[in-house]
Parts: sequence; structure tokens; C-alpha cells
Amino acid sequence: MLEGGNIKLSGTVSNINGKSAKNLLDLILEGEKFDEAVYDQMIKDRKISRRLKASKTKLIEDMNGVLSPVQIKMIRELRKHIDESEKHIRELDQDINDAMSDPEKEGAKRLTQIPGIGEDSAKIIISVIGVDMSWFPMDRGISQKKSDRGSGSFIIKQRQRKVRSKVI
Repeated sequence: MLEGGNIKLSGTVSNINGKSAKNLLDLILEGEKFDEAVYDQMIKDRKISRRLKASKTKLIEDMNGVLSPVQIKMIRELRKHIDESEKHIRELDQDINDAMSDPEKEGAKRLTQIPGIGEDSAKIIISVIGVDMSWFPMDRGISQKKSDRGSGSFIIKQRQRKVRSKVI
């Protein structure tokens, strides 16, 4: 929709739902002109990041498109929907945190110390394997656990039923 109004926000910011993008979008929706003075003020007020993908000149050029009243209304409605969805996600995250026991919270906290494991991934891992490590027979832990369906170094053979075509 923004591209239809000749506004290239996606090439300017790395996260379209981030703080800088939201503040730039608010400026567009208010119908204000984006120029060097506005850019400098937004940087000073920390409404946009100094580390945007685009240079100052490119950002000013990319932000000065024209949106119709219908496009503006649609973008406002989409923003409301996104804000409402983010609110629900925060509430559900809080419910998950409240439901976790202290050992589960500690386990998740320790998992986040592994490079590449974030808070959400740690909670998922804890929800799947739990915190009772007595299930795992070796000190290598979960990587050595074998399931009843086959995993690791062996595969359990399963019978396959033969299907005959009624056409032939």
C-alpha cells in the first residue's frame, strides 16, 4: 500500500514493525512533510534510529510520496490490528511466564546462555523436554535419547500395507 503511494519504507528500515518504522508511519499518516528539519528532530528525539538502512538523503526521498484518504484509512486500520495482535501476544507471553514453575524458569534462563537460543526458543525446549534430565541416560543429554519411533542410530522397521488399484 505504501509502495502505491510512492513511499518506500521497507527499503529504509530493517524491521517494518520496529520503533523507527512506526514513528515514520505515524508521521506519514498525520500528513506531515518529511524533510531535513523533521529528520534531524526525529533523530534528536530518538524517534528514529541513526542506524537505518538508508542514508538521510535517501530516507527523505523515499518518504515523500502521496497517499489517498482511502489508503491512509486502510493503513490506520491495519496499524490498529497489528497493535491489538501485539497486545494479545504480550498477554499470552505473560500467561506462559505465570504458568512456568521456578525450575522451568531457571532452566529456560540457563538455555538462553547458549548462542542462538532466545527466550522463546528456551521456553519451547523446556515445554517439550521439561527440566527432569534423569530421562536422558548419558551425559550428552537429549542428543542421545532414542524414541520408540526411531531416532539417532537406529530405525524401527514398520510394516506397510499393500494397496492395489481398482482401476487395473
